[in-house]
Amino acid sequence: MTAEPVLITEPEPSRRAALGNLLEREGYTIDVATDVPTALSRLAALPPSLVVLERDLPERDGLIFMQDLRNDTANTGLPVLMVSGHDGEGVRVECLDAGADDFLAVPCYPRELGARVRALLRRARQGGGPDTLVHGSISIDLAGHRAFRDGRELNLTPREFQLLRFFLERPGRVFDRDTILDAVWGASIHVQPRTVDVHVRRLRQALRAEGESDPIRTVWAGGYALERVSDTAAPARGGRTPATESAVA
Repeated sequence: MTAEPVLITEPEPSRRAALGNLLEREGYTIDVATDVPTALSRLAALPPSLVVLERDLPERDGLIFMQDLRNDTANTGLPVLMVSGHDGEGVRVECLDAGADDFLAVPCYPRELGARVRALLRRARQGGGPDTLVHGSISIDLAGHRAFRDGRELNLTPREFQLLRFFLERPGRVFDRDTILDAVWGASIHVQPRTVDVHVRRLRQALRAEGESDPIRTVWAGGYALERVSDTAAPARGGRTPATESAVA
């Protein structure tokens, strides 16, 4: 079987070499770029199966380049693993929100890098690329900006759509109001944390037809989380949300 091509866009020589060596040992064909113009020419000449993209690029932020890739119809479905020497929830969130399929802090363990790349390529081959997010009975079409549950299209505002996307990309994880505000509204937008409660309540109403379970969990003094698939399989008794789920939103 022909080795799948991977484009590494990384300006730092030692990091670029390390990533390339790790992926070559995994059996991939490696192409490299040190900046955005070179990356664009490589994408046009030999479209890769996956891109490993540095968040901090010279002259042009990697996040902006990531957004440009997603706005380009030729590269909308291209799997992208963003990497950075900086870690932390804020860094991961901004990379994912820019359109990256996954994020990895470097330096990293070789086995983890290989596993992340294999998972992204497997997802792309199965048609679950970045245009579609699926979690149990809930799915969203990012390109068409449409959301569904059990085949029923949801009537969402743009903000509710972004909120649902945020949860779908991070199932099972609990996020407080401030984190959700920064990710969905933006750190520069000054709104009250309780605004999150209002939008979560509206999103819950849109997601739940009669008798359906509530997929969003309220965590006391913690925030909100999208239930994992195994936890959303059956509605609460009588089709109602448990009392602990409804107090905040």
